[in-house]
Amino acid sequence: MGGLWQTLILRQWRQTFSYLPIEEIIRSKQSDYYASLSESDRCTESTLFIEFMLIVILEALKKYYLTEKGRR
Repeated sequence: MGGLWQTLILRQWRQTFSYLPIEEIIRSKQSDYYASLSESDRCTESTLFIEFMLIVILEALKKYYLTEKGRR
């Protein structure tokens, strides 16, 4: 459920997020996703999870850019 809210918030903030394969990348790194959530919860500090998500977003941007570049 958190992923849904995250996606909706990002898409409302910047339309670009509608086109990024963020969920696909999170699925491929599911164990890392849950580990970062768990560790953030354990430490009561969200930095680790935020860093993980920024890495995912960067990877999604790269993947989108390479896909779009290939279509031109």
